[in-house]
Amino acid sequence: EAGGLYLGASMLSHSCGPNAAWHLDEANNFNLHARTDLEEEEEITISYLSVSELCRPIPQRRELLQSSKDFWCGCERCASEVDDARAFRCRHCGSVAFASSPSPSCSSTAEPFIACSGPKGCKAVLQGEEVARILAVEDRVCDLVDDEDLDPNVLRDLLQEAEESGLLGRHWGVDRIREKLLAISLEDPVELLRARTTAFEGIPWAVAKHARLSLALGRALAVKGADADRLKEAIDLFGQAATGLALLFGDDDPEHHEAEKLREDAMKRVMSAAICRGRAASTQSNGAGDALSLETETEEERAKRKLQRLDLRSGRDEEEDEDQGADNGNNNNHEDQEEVVEPKAVASKPETSSKKNKKGGEPAVAEAPKSTKYSMASGRKHKR
Repeated sequence: EAGGLYLGASMLSHSCGPNAAWHLDEANNFNLHARTDLEEEEEITISYLSVSELCRPIPQRRELLQSSKDFWCGCERCASEVDDARAFRCRHCGSVAFASSPSPSCSSTAEPFIACSGPKGCKAVLQGEEVARILAVEDRVCDLVDDEDLDPNVLRDLLQEAEESGLLGRHWGVDRIREKLLAISLEDPVELLRARTTAFEGIPWAVAKHARLSLALGRALAVKGADADRLKEAIDLFGQAATGLALLFGDDDPEHHEAEKLREDAMKRVMSAAICRGRAASTQSNGAGDALSLETETEEERAKRKLQRLDLRSGRDEEEDEDQGADNGNNNNHEDQEEVVEPKAVASKPETSSKKNKKGGEPAVAEAPKSTKYSMASGRKHKR
């Protein structure tokens, strides 16, 4: 193991709502990044607490800093009249409301209250029995949430009770229950992760927490076999994680690079799936078109064959009618006998040829063109 002494960095003060973040790179260089826009002469502060510890209520944060760093925190968050780690839903307007500080579970003689503190809230302040009932549920959550042997079903019931009493997802106790359920539950983690990620979106002191939750939710959504909708949601989450991590720790941060790579992989999967769907749709469309074309062509061919047969029959009937009319004119009642002959030979000796046929002999004739027929009865040529 190796250590380092950073004289300049050691002068940075702590705040539970820091305006800067720091990290060490591979060469153990100290890197400092602004979390927000800084005014001239504004003091630069960092957090001496971990990401999860920053989400704890005021008394717990102060106790941690007192025991580890030997000072009582008086930062803006800790000095506030309300504790933004203890978030509730305002009973009047539904906006976010915070409990008074310090926590009523600590020894305090001040009457507790819950004040609507949302940007567009009604600014109402709740006190008395109504607040007492809500804070009783909060105390129950805080007493049980760190019990390591708590059954998952008890945790689920506790979570339901907290949500029904108005504790919001960003309340440290509710988030702690969901964190424990994710660690011990075999259920699909997507809904729990989605609830946790949404709860800390847009909170300045929870940028790192939101980025890492977004990364975890994106991984859960982009599992093998995920549909396009889940992959698109994962792409957005990976983008948010990459942006947040770059803001805190720079573009060379390993977690930032991981988020970027996961985002690119998810985008490739979406594009690949879209191409496959397009090919399948094109193949199906072409197949249907070919089948329709084949069916249409078959019907046309059938119609053509029918017309051809009708034309042939009509032509034969006309020939037979003409031949029959000629036979009747010559008083010849025998059946027409057609022979393919050379026109000149047949014309010069029709009787001889006819007689030889009657005696069984073969007439000496030249081969006539196959397209010409000569009717012995009518003496007429016909074209096939």
